[in-house]
Amino acid sequence: MIKAFSWKDIVLAAAIFILAIATGYQMAQFIDPSTVRRELGDITSGLRNLPTFALFIVLFLNNAIKAFFVLLMGLGLGFVPVFFTLINGVLIGVVIHLAGPSAALLAGILPHGVIEIPAVLFAAAMGMHLGAGIWCKARGKDFNVPAQVTAAVRIYLRFVAPALLVAAFIEAYITPSVMRLVAG
Repeated sequence: MIKAFSWKDIVLAAAIFILAIATGYQMAQFIDPSTVRRELGDITSGLRNLPTFALFIVLFLNNAIKAFFVLLMGLGLGFVPVFFTLINGVLIGVVIHLAGPSAALLAGILPHGVIEIPAVLFAAAMGMHLGAGIWCKARGKDFNVPAQVTAAVRIYLRFVAPALLVAAFIEAYITPSVMRLVAG
């Protein structure tokens, strides 16, 4: 039977992500906050002046392309999905530390993050599954690479991409309103 992922892969991706958030949170105490704010400002400056629909499209394409890339790059023995999950977790941990526990931070992340983060982690988990399968195949075990990739891409198109579309819509159209409400 072809399985594009196992629940162990999802648990592993989530565990890596949570540990990376904790690591980023701890690392942030050694980072100059003004440097992080400046870098984040540089990254987001081009997005601030976009019309809402254009922002929605940019957010969706950015996340969808990265998630698809991470899934397929699992074929490189699973290193890219693990690294991607680590980096994103560390960045979120740093931002949480620097922003402090605040309603504004939650308002900026939660509305779309409850959909986007699991979708991206699911893509990473499928990439990790492909990587583990390549390791198994290298040791002579049965792993049908084309069938596994096809199954993963189908799941990506059926679940991950639509979830990222919804998350991008929420981030572009709803999150800013929630943040304004919280800011008062």
